[in-house]
Amino acid sequence: MFEEIRWHGRGGQGAVTSAKILAEAAHSEGKFVQAFAFYGAERRGAPVETYTRIADSHIKRHSQIYKPTVVAVLDPALPKILYMKGITEDSILIVNANKEKAFPDLKCKKHWIDATQIAIDLELRIAESYITNTIMTGAVAKATGLVKLDSVLDAIKSQLNERIWDKNLEAAKRGFSETHPYSNGG
Repeated sequence: MFEEIRWHGRGGQGAVTSAKILAEAAHSEGKFVQAFAFYGAERRGAPVETYTRIADSHIKRHSQIYKPTVVAVLDPALPKILYMKGITEDSILIVNANKEKAFPDLKCKKHWIDATQIAIDLELRIAESYITNTIMTGAVAKATGLVKLDSVLDAIKSQLNERIWDKNLEAAKRGFSETHPYSNGG
């Protein structure tokens, strides 16, 4: 197994934390991992890409991810051109959306979750931004089967401050349970 997960969001939404949580969850299950970010202009609200690699053996690759096996989109307002690059028929796309978004030319497996609504329900926000990272990490676990939900929950406890555990643990659980495959099998 060699999986390359590319996370897309905006600065301040927690995409970097998502990459780290997923990596820690996989590591706790005995897998080899990498988690790192690629920043353009480092400012809140700017588009951000982060990466997680998960493998059964040592990872020798240390570049950005150009042909992802999984793409997770934290911000539904991001232009498709930012996250569609490199997706193949074998990829899995997981999108934060309140319904199935149209991807007529994309033949990969697709899943959607209304992570923004879950963040609103749980009052997961910083300043004016709703934070969907732990929700989307749960969604990635569900859509891919790469890690168990319990491993994600343990990783959240390791990565986040104890005062915000409850909401984020509930967020990951809801992300896992409320992720939907596209109705056409996408």
